Amino acid sequence: MNRTHVFLKNTIMNYIFRMGNIAVNFFSIPLMLAIMGSERFGIWQTILTIINWANLANLGVGNGLRNKVTQLISYKKYEELKYYISSAYYILLIVSVIITVFSMILTFLIDPNTIFKNNTIDKLEIQVAVIIIVFSFSINFILGLANSILYGLHKSSLVTTSQFLTSFTIFIVLKLIQISGTDNIKIGTMALIFLIATSLVNILLSIFVFKKYVKRPQYKYINKEYGRNLLNVGISFFILQISTIFLFSIDNFLVSTLLGVKEVTAYSIATRLLILFNTLFSILLIQMWNASGDAYNKNDFIWIEKTIKKLYMTLTLMVIIIYLTTLFFDQIVYLWMGQPVQISGLSVKLIGTCVVIQMFNGIAVNIENGTGLIKPQIISYITAGIINVPLTIYLVNRMDMGLNGIIISKIICLLIPAIVCSIHVRKILFRMKRNIA
Repeated sequence: MNRTHVFLKNTIMNYIFRMGNIAVNFFSIPLMLAIMGSERFGIWQTILTIINWANLANLGVGNGLRNKVTQLISYKKYEELKYYISSAYYILLIVSVIITVFSMILTFLIDPNTIFKNNTIDKLEIQVAVIIIVFSFSINFILGLANSILYGLHKSSLVTTSQFLTSFTIFIVLKLIQISGTDNIKIGTMALIFLIATSLVNILLSIFVFKKYVKRPQYKYINKEYGRNLLNVGISFFILQISTIFLFSIDNFLVSTLLGVKEVTAYSIATRLLILFNTLFSILLIQMWNASGDAYNKNDFIWIEKTIKKLYMTLTLMVIIIYLTTLFFDQIVYLWMGQPVQISGLSVKLIGTCVVIQMFNGIAVNIENGTGLIKPQIISYITAGIINVPLTIYLVNRMDMGLNGIIISKIICLLIPAIVCSIHVRKILFRMKRNIA
């Protein structure tokens, strides 16, 4: 396997389908806002954020399987692979059932007004939407393992293809709803669209993976020892997931809780526009995870160093573009949404700063993930996660900084892993060089 050839091939295909996905999502946002209304749209975005937290419950099995697939394929241990795959599906099936039951109970015990501050939507409508989303999550929680297998096989472009198909399907349905003249659709309807589109694509992808690349999971291949080994590999990723998803996904929840659900819409739109640059940059990093892992196993530090330099050059160019975007933010949003968004220029620039830090750290993080040496990353993200909420509450409530307080808190917290991880990668490369000497 020519690592650079595979890297470039997947990256090109990733760009094609990820750009398509970005374009579809870009036009889907104003569609959602138009047919749902500002308040329902804000609640919908917050629900998705909460569901993202539930992904923490996979105990790192997905990422653990991803690294195991790469490792076993490299050493041609195909027989072991079927045991790891079957055991992974079995573990997530059990976890999924537990989460579903627990979530259903919580849905009716917790008053929606506690989470969705100052909303006027009927409580039952929100609860129905949450139930549908929980059901959707439970199904795709398991089906999503097909993505981990493809990543491990260096087939990341197939994952981005499936993501594009999901977004495109949702967009078509939304467009048909708009053409029909329907508006103020309920949150549960949006959740149902999400459920059907995501599940259908994931089922088809899973069938394709098990027909073409690996043996499908079977009960007879479930093995406690392999399951235990998989959990041992995944537990570090699990801890890391808790820290990173909490840090990156809590924004909408904090804005909704501290400032009100209507503030979520403006913040969400501004973030979605600027995060596009992180998405574009992260396409370069999709294949970096497993490629750097392969290079690390073969002690090819030269390939890693050259790739890092090229990524930093690309990052510099994108920082300039991000800054220009913040300057013309109002005009760009008006062209996109057809209406202005009430958010200050300073807030937009601060969000842009967050994006730049995420992009910078993404380089080091993917190299660490590929090598499996993620302890410093875990510690730094745990520290950032612990600091984030109390610091945010202090800046918003005590310093009366409003939305800017939430963003500044995130900037401070993101700088911690950005500095720690970049230093750690340099140490990894130094050790690789010393091994050759």
